[in-house]
Amino acid sequence: MRRPWLPWLAALAGIVVSLAGAWQLHRLEQRNTHLLAEDEVSSRTSALEGDVRDAISLAMSTKAVFDASRDVTREEFATLARLLSPRTAVPGSMLWLPRVRHADRARFEHDVRQSGITSFLIYETFRVGVPVTPALDRDEYFPLLFMEPPAPVPLGFDPGGDSRRLKAMQVAVDNAAPAADRLGDPTLPSGFALDIIAPVYQGPTAPETIVARRGSLRGFVGVHMDLASFVNASLTRSPRRMTANTWLLDEQGQVLCSRIESRDDSSDATSAAALRVGRYAERVVQVADRKWSLIFHPEVEARGAPVSASLMVLGLGLLSTVFVALYLSRLLSAEQRLEALVEERTAALRATHDQLQQAQKMEAVGRLTGGIAHDFNNLLTIVMGNLALAKDAVADPDVKTTLLQPALEAAERGADLTQRLLAFSRRQALQPRVVDVAALVEGMRPLIQRTLAGAITFDVRAGEGLWTIRVDPSQLEASLLNLCINARDAMPGVGQMTIGLENTHLTADAARTPDDVVAGDYVLVSVTDTGKGMTDDVRARAFEPFFTTKRVGKGSGLGLSMVFGFVKQSHGDITIDSAPGHGTTVRMYFPRAKES
Repeated sequence: MRRPWLPWLAALAGIVVSLAGAWQLHRLEQRNTHLLAEDEVSSRTSALEGDVRDAISLAMSTKAVFDASRDVTREEFATLARLLSPRTAVPGSMLWLPRVRHADRARFEHDVRQSGITSFLIYETFRVGVPVTPALDRDEYFPLLFMEPPAPVPLGFDPGGDSRRLKAMQVAVDNAAPAADRLGDPTLPSGFALDIIAPVYQGPTAPETIVARRGSLRGFVGVHMDLASFVNASLTRSPRRMTANTWLLDEQGQVLCSRIESRDDSSDATSAAALRVGRYAERVVQVADRKWSLIFHPEVEARGAPVSASLMVLGLGLLSTVFVALYLSRLLSAEQRLEALVEERTAALRATHDQLQQAQKMEAVGRLTGGIAHDFNNLLTIVMGNLALAKDAVADPDVKTTLLQPALEAAERGADLTQRLLAFSRRQALQPRVVDVAALVEGMRPLIQRTLAGAITFDVRAGEGLWTIRVDPSQLEASLLNLCINARDAMPGVGQMTIGLENTHLTADAARTPDDVVAGDYVLVSVTDTGKGMTDDVRARAFEPFFTTKRVGKGSGLGLSMVFGFVKQSHGDITIDSAPGHGTTVRMYFPRAKES
C-alpha cells in the first residue's frame, strides 16, 4: 500500500465525528445524572438519620423506665427489650450499666453472684465471651449488668476503663443527653460497635448543674450495635436508584466504616483526603452528640436506567471507525508482514548459505591439506632416513656439519609443518587419555608466565567440581600455549589474559557447527585477552590454514588451524568471540570423560 497514513486518517475522521455527536447528547444527560445522584445521596442520608433517631428513641424509652423505677430486675429488663425492639429497625442490644463506687465494689460483685451469675466480676478487657483483665482500682465503675438480647460480651465488662469510652460517658452526664461513640468490640463481625448511651440520675429529671448531675448519676442505659451492620442496614433499606460507595467518617476524618458496592479507584481509600477527590458528595449526619460525615462516590450509570444515548452514539461511531480502520490496517499489515517474511527468509537463507560455504571450504581445504601433508610426510620420512644414514656413513666432520646437519634440520622443520597440517585435517595420531584440565593448566603456569612479556597479567579461573576429559594432553598443552602466544601478540606489552575452566552443557543449537557436535556435558576451556580484537572478516577466516594478520616472518598462519583440527578430532567444538577494541575470547569445548 502506497498510503500507510490512510487508516490513521480514516480513524481520526471517524473519532471526530463520533465525539462531536456524543458530546451534544452527553451535555443533556449530565444534568439528569447529577440530579439523580443528589437525590440518591439525600435518600441514603435520611435513612441513616432515621435509624439513628430510632436508636436514640430506644435508649430514651429505656431511660424513662429506669427514671420511674429504682429497682428494675433482669426479667423486667428482658421484657422491656422484647416490647421496645420490634418498634424500631435497630439491630442491636439494650444495655444497663449501673454506677458502682469503689467502696461498694466487693459487695456489689457478691450480690450479683448471689442472684445467680456465679462467675460475675468487674473487669476491663475480654476475649469473645471470656473476661481477661479485672478492673483496676478507681473511684467508680460502670459494669455491664443487663444486656438484651444477650451478646458474646460477658456481664461485668466495664467500658469506663477506656479513656475514650469514659469521655463519651462524661459528655452524656454533663449534657444530660444521649452520647455516641465507636468502640472496639472483638465479638462483632466488623470489630467495632456503635454505642448510644443516656445517663440515668437519682431523680426523674436531671439536676440543673454539672456537679449535681455527676453526684446523682445512677448509671447508663444504651444501645449496643455492630457499626458496619447498622450503617449497611440503613443504606440497604433506602430506595436505591444508582450504585454508590459510602464511607462514614468521624470529626477527625477517620473512617469509621464503609459500604462498597462497586470497585473503583476510591474503594480502597482509608483517609478523608483520599475520599474527598474526584466526583463525590458529602453530608453531615447528627449521631447523638456527634457530627459525623457521610461521603458518597456514586457511579455514573443509574440502576435500571437505559444505556446512555451519548454512549450509544459514541459506541456505534467508534465501532464503525474501528471496522474501517482495521480493514485498511490489515491490508497494510499484510504487506508489511510479507515484506518482513521475505527479508527474514532471505537473511536465513544467506546465513545458511554462508555457513554451508564456509564448512565446504574448510572441508575441501582440510582434505587437500591432509592429502598433501600425508604424501609430503612420507617423502620427508624417506629424506630424513637417508640423511641420517648418510650422516652416519660420512666420516668427514665438515661435510656432516655444513651439509648433512642443515639438511636434516630443514627436513625436521618440514615434518613439523606437516604435523600441523595433519592436525588441521584431523589426521594426526593422537594418544588420548583421561586428563584433569585444572591440574594440567596449573602445571603449565610457569611456562605460560615465561611466555608472556611486559606488563601482561595472567590469571586462571577454575570452577568447582571440574569434570575430567579424554584428550591427548601434549596436544592440549600445545593448543593452550598457542592461544596464549596469540593473546600475548594481541596485547603489545600490557594487558590481562585469563584462562577459564568450567563445566557446561552444550546443545546442538548452541554449537557453532551443529552437525558435528553431540549434545551433552562438556568442559569449557577459554582463553580471554584484552587486546585489540578482530573484525568480523578476520574472525570468519581465523581457522583457515596459512591465514595470518601478523607481519611476514612473525607467524605461519597454522596455529589456530592446528587448534581447530585438534579440538574437532577430540570430538569437541571451538568458537571465537571478538570485536575491535574489546579483546578476544577463544572457547574450546571438550566432551566430559565417561570415567568422571
